[in-house]
Amino acid sequence: MTSPTKTPRPRRYTLEPVSFEAILATTPKGVIGCTDGRLPWARIPTDMAHFKALTENHVVIVGGKTPLPPKMEGRRVIVLSKTATKETHPWANYIARHVQDIFGHLYSLFAAPNCYWAKDVVYVIGGAQVFEELYSLINRTHVDRKSTRLNSSHKTESG
Repeated sequence: MTSPTKTPRPRRYTLEPVSFEAILATTPKGVIGCTDGRLPWARIPTDMAHFKALTENHVVIVGGKTPLPPKMEGRRVIVLSKTATKETHPWANYIARHVQDIFGHLYSLFAAPNCYWAKDVVYVIGGAQVFEELYSLINRTHVDRKSTRLNSSHKTESG
């Protein structure tokens, strides 16, 4: 009787070395967003250049209501939203309904042999609900304090 040959099991990719980092800009009083649905810092070229340099070739997670810069090329955009669709968010590479969906997507994305996205950091770029849902995973926060006043109800803990 011959014994069956054992097929090696594929290695499972873990997210363990991945750092989840939040990026946010605030006013001096801790305001992190506008109630009018616009991107508060889009008119500051140096800020947009810094954001692009930081997130380029990385995965970014954003909520469905968060305004984004007009050009998000060079980033893998995951939208965390219960209502977003490809029609409402055509720039999204993946739409997740739940946080668990994000993990499943990241596992398969990073395990792919031809994955060229940086696997060291996943950036969380807002909004308030996404920050709350992913708070326990965030290892580092990039905060840029602006001198601009905004009309908003979203504040950081210090505000």
